[in-house]
Amino acid sequence: MHTVEVNNHITNNVPFAPPITRWARLCLTNGQVARSAWKENGMSKQLRMARNMKIFIDGHTSIAEIYFYFNMTIHNQEKTFTLVSEFDRRHPELLEWSFQTVFTCCHHGDKSL
Repeated sequence: MHTVEVNNHITNNVPFAPPITRWARLCLTNGQVARSAWKENGMSKQLRMARNMKIFIDGHTSIAEIYFYFNMTIHNQEKTFTLVSEFDRRHPELLEWSFQTVFTCCHHGDKSL
């Protein structure tokens, strides 16, 4: 889903759709820079893996591609969010057999936002 489509979806489906300010990079507390697909896709043919992150959602760890970062004000508080496309876990038994070393997954793009 492209940014224009995301903005249109929010505008058409959310009763109060605040403007979204997005950005491509985020400085983490450990000093690393997390990147996103938003700028990486248009910049060069050498895409960086720094836009793929390990995330923790609902009690399980998975891998996701970062589309972009954005701020929204909710209940008078500025919050930072990330739009991600989550990879699925194709072979959890391979992860177990490899002693948590080999993690294989499949990316479904916009279908898994």
